[in-house]
Amino acid sequence: MNTEPRLISVVGEKPLPKYYVYYDEWTGEIINITNKYKASKNPHLVTEDNTAAELILGHLNPKKFIVMETPDGIFLMPKQHQLRLKEEENHLSKVAEIPLTTDREINIIKYTNSWMLEVNISTDAVYKMTGRRNNKKFSKKENVNNSTIYFYIIEKNNPLNLIKTIKIDPIDLINKGFELFNLEDLQNVIGLNNIDILTRRIFKSYGLKSKENYVSVEYLKRKNSRRNHYNITDVNKEAAFYISKSTEGWIFRSNFNSPDEFKIFSNLKIYITGDTPFDLKDTIVLPLTELGNHGELYVKTDADLLTSKLLIGEEGKHLSFNYEELEYVKPGKY
Repeated sequence: MNTEPRLISVVGEKPLPKYYVYYDEWTGEIINITNKYKASKNPHLVTEDNTAAELILGHLNPKKFIVMETPDGIFLMPKQHQLRLKEEENHLSKVAEIPLTTDREINIIKYTNSWMLEVNISTDAVYKMTGRRNNKKFSKKENVNNSTIYFYIIEKNNPLNLIKTIKIDPIDLINKGFELFNLEDLQNVIGLNNIDILTRRIFKSYGLKSKENYVSVEYLKRKNSRRNHYNITDVNKEAAFYISKSTEGWIFRSNFNSPDEFKIFSNLKIYITGDTPFDLKDTIVLPLTELGNHGELYVKTDADLLTSKLLIGEEGKHLSFNYEELEYVKPGKY
């Protein structure tokens, strides 16, 4: 009995599933992972990497992974394996002016009276890129796109008048946290109140701040609740406050126009102590509304400030105090 031959089909290996990893264009942070395409304003990576499946199932933490764009392609990898730096944009962007109380990924502070310029990077931005806040130094080879930070100082509202170019290695900025530049060579060219700054963006957000005098860098490695214990000296002419003895107490004179210059954003609570923080003598409060404009504030306390120390919380990080003898003594309260 004849039988017709059966058609035998050869079935190949089952194709690997594809995953769509949506990520932030600037930081590479993972926003969402799906196994089907979904329209999104964010770019996405299509991958067969099983890491994506482990991330979907919750076996891996998406905060520890990043989408890396390199000259060799786009890859999903652990943050700790690679520092993610984008290439510079092809076009120039103007750095927006922002209040001192606001922070961006890249913060530029011009100190108009001191002719200094500070550039610092937010610790949150570094954490997003690397998964680390400190204790790791990055090498030049990790800048796989050979990115460079450029700042073009121009006359305000006149981009055709280029005054100075500042070049920063992003690896140096990330490792140190900030860079300082002396702009005294511009004193006979233009005032720092009359400049704008252009850049080719590498990071997501930039901001330009303005302060009158340079005291210390704005960059803070980390937030803490440390208290600052100060002596009152008579040698620091750039101190935030001048303190003088009056007939009925003490005078605190602001050595600044705006409290923002010394990061004072609320009432300033000061503990008067002995040599140790545990020897509390008195507590005084300097109201924010009465600080600044080089004005004087009368404070009544029985403590002798010249033999005491001043204890202030984190808000006092940038403060210092200088004793000043009053030149004239007249009857009555002053």
